[in-house]
Amino acid sequence: MRNMRFTQIDIHKIDTADKRFQISPFYSIGPLIPSLKETGLLNPPVITKRENRYIIVSGWKRLAACQKLSISLIPVFVMQEQSDREIFKIPIFENLSIRDYTQIEKAVVIRKLYDFGESPENIIKKYMTLLKVPPHYDVMDAYMKIDKLNKKIKEIAHEKKWSFGTLELITEFTENEIQALYPFLKELSLNKQKQLVENIFEISKKRDVSVKNLLSSREYLKIQNQENLSSVQKAEKIHLLLRKKRNPTLSAWRESLVKLNDSLDLPEEMTIMPSKFFEEDMISIKLDLKNRDELKKNIDKLKELSKKEEISLLFDPLSYD
Repeated sequence: MRNMRFTQIDIHKIDTADKRFQISPFYSIGPLIPSLKETGLLNPPVITKRENRYIIVSGWKRLAACQKLSISLIPVFVMQEQSDREIFKIPIFENLSIRDYTQIEKAVVIRKLYDFGESPENIIKKYMTLLKVPPHYDVMDAYMKIDKLNKKIKEIAHEKKWSFGTLELITEFTENEIQALYPFLKELSLNKQKQLVENIFEISKKRDVSVKNLLSSREYLKIQNQENLSSVQKAEKIHLLLRKKRNPTLSAWRESLVKLNDSLDLPEEMTIMPSKFFEEDMISIKLDLKNRDELKKNIDKLKELSKKEEISLLFDPLSYD
């Protein structure tokens, strides 16, 4: 390999505090442990020397797993290149060859390339294309902001693989607002995290009130102070409350539809569903059938339902009283 030499080194001589070439600090070494025990370190990390000390270029997980197993002498490739910008290409392309980057990792790559002196034009034309992001200046600026988010939020976003759009929205919040949101975000699923960010952003802008003040209002505090609820249940309730506040008509429609479904006494295998987000004046009826007899039974049930006066309310559930 050009500008590299292979050797063995005492693991304690590697300075792990210098993370200038690290792309993601969020990783698990668990899957590596059995492999290292069985076969040893087959893919040596890459290191380089700076100010008379060795630092990691790539192979953070491998090094951490070796430390966990108290392996002191490890094989490494020592890179001789003196330019941080050129060295940083090693972890960029090594990772690109085996997996896709999360949006958080893309932000790190873009920001570090800029810090190492890569021209914005080259970052946009070459690297953003490699990272599969739109090669535009405003997108680059957005990723630079994303990389400045606090570590807790970035860890959630990395783990749940947040979209660029969700991350771009959250960069509009202040640090204090993000701190207020964090306890609820970390408990929700990916889809609900996205909805929570979108809903609270929309509500705070419409009402011209900070996220922190919004989450300190009486109705939110009432949920937060319910001792019988777990942190997950509180997050779910906050999510539902925000959804109602952002679109009260939509929430009322959903509740009315549930109420109406109950009154119709539908069989278990029959489900009535509105169009997604109620964007169309249509409903779908889903049947789970095992055989022809069940089909006949449900056809008869549909005929029976069609004669009921309240069936028309399925197409306008908000008129349900």
